[in-house]
Amino acid sequence: MCVTIATLPVILIISGQIPVISLFLNVIVIPLMSLIMISGIFTGIAGILSLEAAYFFAGAGGYILDFYYKLCSLSSHFKYAVIVTGIPDTARVFLYYAVLIIWICAHIILINKKIDAVCFVLLVCVLTGLRYNINSDMKIAMLDVGQGDSIVMHTKEGMNVLFDGGSTSKKNVGRYTIYTYLKYCGVRSLDYVFISHPDKDHVNGIYELIELCDNTFEIGTVVLPGISRAAAVKKQAYDDMSKLERILKNAGINVVYADAGDCIKSGGFSVKCMHPCEGYDYESANDYSAVYLVEYGDFSMLMTGDAEKKAEKCIIEDVNRMAGDAGESARLASVNILKVGHHGSKGASSEEFLSYVKPETALISCGAGNSYGHPHTQTLQRLSGIGAKVYRTDESGEIAVRVRDGLYKIQVFKAL
Repeated sequence: MCVTIATLPVILIISGQIPVISLFLNVIVIPLMSLIMISGIFTGIAGILSLEAAYFFAGAGGYILDFYYKLCSLSSHFKYAVIVTGIPDTARVFLYYAVLIIWICAHIILINKKIDAVCFVLLVCVLTGLRYNINSDMKIAMLDVGQGDSIVMHTKEGMNVLFDGGSTSKKNVGRYTIYTYLKYCGVRSLDYVFISHPDKDHVNGIYELIELCDNTFEIGTVVLPGISRAAAVKKQAYDDMSKLERILKNAGINVVYADAGDCIKSGGFSVKCMHPCEGYDYESANDYSAVYLVEYGDFSMLMTGDAEKKAEKCIIEDVNRMAGDAGESARLASVNILKVGHHGSKGASSEEFLSYVKPETALISCGAGNSYGHPHTQTLQRLSGIGAKVYRTDESGEIAVRVRDGLYKIQVFKAL
């Protein structure tokens, strides 16, 4: 218990989780450690004389370690064997150790049970704050996945959403970039995963996240663009989507399909599908890439996936076709942030579309020195022409947006 209390903040900083079950396992295993040490000593001595004798003495330690391994394997399946907290603030860690040191000193000097009780209560209060804090109403993180897309959103109410997750330039991006970030933030469950389309640079990390689902991490619902009912979709695109659907359903993950007009809401947070448009003639995966309008209070962000000019034109026409619905048009026509389509390709972010949505800020996810030339000079010029402030992951690393009271602030990893 003393070892756990003293090392807890260090464990949280390293792993972002509390292994509650380890307290009980150690009660069983620690008394056996002396036997393992004796086994090791005799193994070393016997090994000088006979390899067979060394194997004999090593057996005792081996059986104990096998027993420990089985205990860990069995206990890991309990839902609350591990509590995911995320990485705590440094200030909270210092406060925890300050209270702990004061408690130890007071206990040694004063020897007073009432003071011990007060210090214990204070330590528990500080302990409840040893977790990740978004320090805003909503945090948006465009992760640095190289040549690909992955954006995570959290709200203070506890809503966790992922938009895409893939890369063609970073290996194991799901395990070592996206999953690591989620653990850092103490995310135990993704309420929704929105997949714009099934290109590798948007979904190969999602496959890894599916494999990583266990008692400490789960995926609630995956939202796919509603193209399964669109006969004009090319065979390869349809096959890729079918493969993804099959894997998701085999993993027991709920799958739903979004068309223009569909919406989810949770408190002040909402995600509305703006594309695919009903009856649209899809020619490529980028054509049917799902586009979502994210809103939190007065803040808005347009998520465009790999949508290009043809899809952008469809979105404008579809919004304008909503007869008399000026509110919808007004919201889309003045977004705070635009997630630039197709990594800044010259085929996306047309002058007409940018003039229509008028973003204040533009975020581009692309890999440094990528072979596609993303973001293209023409796209950057068009964004500059409307006065949008541009941030790029190839230059800035992770880009974080913190929203509070309708206002937002941009933080870039390399500057920090």
